[in-house]
Amino acid sequence: MLLMKWILGLGKLGYPVTKTQLLESVIKLIKHFGPKNLFKDDHPEKRGYNGFLARHFDISKRIPQSLTTCRALVSEEYIRSWFSKIRRYFVENHLMDVFTMPNAS
Repeated sequence: MLLMKWILGLGKLGYPVTKTQLLESVIKLIKHFGPKNLFKDDHPEKRGYNGFLARHFDISKRIPQSLTTCRALVSEEYIRSWFSKIRRYFVENHLMDVFTMPNAS
């Protein structure tokens, strides 16, 4: 349950958990809470990982996709800068009154 909350929580924040992160977390949890020598060589087997995914339908493997350059460059600073440029354009071209105009229709 703790592991699922962690996986789903990170996923909602936009940080999906990788297979390596999941397996390392399982090892840490077992060392801290679980029985000793649960895994051969202290590592879960591939079968255990696949079994975990099969038991938990609300998580799934995803294929990572590269972000387009546009999406990768977007940040709060970039967006604020864009709005500042638009505002400056409206002020310089005396277009600010368009926002206070009554509906002309």
